Amino acid sequence: DKKKWWPKNLFFDGLVGVGYRDYLSLDISPALGWQFSRRTAGGIGAHFRYSGDSLASVKMSTALRTFLRHELPGERFFTQAELQSSAPSMVLKWGDKADKGNKKWEHRAYIGAGAVFGISRQSKSAILATLMYRVAQWNRRDPGESPWQLRFGFKL
Repeated sequence: DKKKWWPKNLFFDGLVGVGYRDYLSLDISPALGWQFSRRTAGGIGAHFRYSGDSLASVKMSTALRTFLRHELPGERFFTQAELQSSAPSMVLKWGDKADKGNKKWEHRAYIGAGAVFGISRQSKSAILATLMYRVAQWNRRDPGESPWQLRFGFKL
């Protein structure tokens, strides 16, 4: 039973996304969060991105993400702030050795808002849809990348 061993303020959060601009990308981002108050929660997690312009060249990157989420009155909408710190990326080319790509850590700050879609009234589990905007970036890797992100995730 979840209530016996899982602290009531701790929750599992994450997102899975597919994006396309100049290349295809797959994002997976699991996180653990803590409900600080009825309306405010925060957490920390990992972010993994696999992207490439063809099957012959794939870029992999990992990041540490921290977030702070505040529920607006009505319990349906929320605001969110997030900081991501990405480790140096690695580029894999078919038949070649791995290229370390960018050698510097990259940091990004996002702000945004989203909506909560409850799965059931008995559970606090929900599906989240969030529109985030990148307000700052240091050691920029991809100047052509859009600052907007539409994310779909979950909270368990």
